[in-house]
Amino acid sequence: MTNLELFYFIGRCLAMDNNSENKLRVMDTIQQDGVSWNRFVAMADGQLILPALYLSFKRNGVLPLLPEELAQHLAYIHQLNTERNGAIQEQIDEIQQLLTQEGIEPIFLKGAGNLLDNLYNDPGERMMGDIDFLVSEDDYIKAAKILISKAGYNHGNYAPGVEHMTHHYPRLAKAGAHADVEVHRLLVPGKASRYFNYEKVYPERKACGDKGQYYVLADKHNVVENFLHGFIAEGAAYSMLSLKTLYDLYLLSERTDILSTLKEFNHYNGKARAYLKIMYNVFAIKNDEALKSTWHYQSYMFRFRLYMKSRFWYKMLWTPYYVAERFNESYIGSFIGVFTNKNMRASVIARLKDPKWYFLHLKSYKETFDRFVGQPKR
Repeated sequence: MTNLELFYFIGRCLAMDNNSENKLRVMDTIQQDGVSWNRFVAMADGQLILPALYLSFKRNGVLPLLPEELAQHLAYIHQLNTERNGAIQEQIDEIQQLLTQEGIEPIFLKGAGNLLDNLYNDPGERMMGDIDFLVSEDDYIKAAKILISKAGYNHGNYAPGVEHMTHHYPRLAKAGAHADVEVHRLLVPGKASRYFNYEKVYPERKACGDKGQYYVLADKHNVVENFLHGFIAEGAAYSMLSLKTLYDLYLLSERTDILSTLKEFNHYNGKARAYLKIMYNVFAIKNDEALKSTWHYQSYMFRFRLYMKSRFWYKMLWTPYYVAERFNESYIGSFIGVFTNKNMRASVIARLKDPKWYFLHLKSYKETFDRFVGQPKR
């Protein structure tokens, strides 16, 4: 089984509940010893979906077909993640209480929002890296300062003024906390924020929780955020498919018509159809209208297949794009901003005066390369 075949096999494993063909294909592949379980675990772990796979296997009676050691390992990972998500829930409760006391109404996003909204079959299904929430521009800095002063979070070292240049406040961390926190003033970076922002989603925010004490995105806005974050912000540029993000979209498709939702959004239409086609194919869902091939889809999948097949050629395609994008946005953009924006000017001057910044800046290149093109073959 090639890397690409393994990727699609894992997709089928996640989508067995309402798809008997997927279930039969998965069981048949396992019974014929067609799976390299070490590679399976490595890829699924890298995609942060081991707990979701465990639950899917359990619901569909597949666990007895797995090697006993693997089944036990998956159960253990799920248990750990359930406990961790419980601790993250406590963090969310603290954040909610502190902010509402000050008249700030956070809208929780991504994994945290989906957890509160009961999108998942089990509280331990989704692995989360941080807690994201959106507030108005007026409450943005105030919300971050409340968490710093009253909850013990800190942002580490960062250049002054940068908080006004990014779509979220510098990541907040706290000793002993299970998740970092990102306070968003924008839902997504870049020009997409012109079409999809706080003013767009706030009127239709959804109350959830046993007392309706939390707010999350409406389902249709959650679909759009998933598309913009998972495909426009990173995916389309770097041809990286996140099974975790695609699985969220798959679960949302059971609640709402995602094709109609993205048509209503009416931006990036070609890329939106490509993203849906990818999702349908990964989870082996039949949908004739959405499965019409597009240029965006063909281009994206060419790069993705290359990534799965050959790290060397993927690096050759990806590196010039990344360097050019960063040079244009970070260097030329900052240079122009020095003369047009006082926050940008203060931020650039502070960074250039700080010797640590040069080291951290170079380190950021290495971390990005490690993330996108430095992953070991599985």
